[in-house]
Amino acid sequence: MSGTDHPALYSRYLSTAKPHWINGVPAGLKPHIPLDCCFRYQHSQPLIKCRLSLRPDDQLDVEIAEPKRAIAVGQYAVFYLGDVCLGSASVTSVGPTEYQLQQMRSNQNTAADGPTEYHLQRVQSNQNTAATGMAASA
Repeated sequence: MSGTDHPALYSRYLSTAKPHWINGVPAGLKPHIPLDCCFRYQHSQPLIKCRLSLRPDDQLDVEIAEPKRAIAVGQYAVFYLGDVCLGSASVTSVGPTEYQLQQMRSNQNTAADGPTEYHLQRVQSNQNTAATGMAASA
């Protein structure tokens, strides 16, 4: 596949710099407790469902409900809870891309390098934490 629909242009994962919160850190967002909300990275696009995870350095990891095209370092992610704008942060890294994930799935015996490994570890850690939290509250 090539052109504007290549899976290398799509990702569900990004990280941001320390966000600027309008009214302080949202009440539901705590270390190891993700917050489900929405975000926008392009002015004219609709809100997108996401899950925010607060890192120990106060930066964010963002997992998007569905892969989105052309998220780029330097863009701003603006976060919303309903109609309320929570704040924004600069995108510092994107990935792994859908293409990278496909490659890793097809080569499961090959170790990932660099930021891809970092993001996969963060995503796995966040999923495990969320599952543990859900099981504890049940």
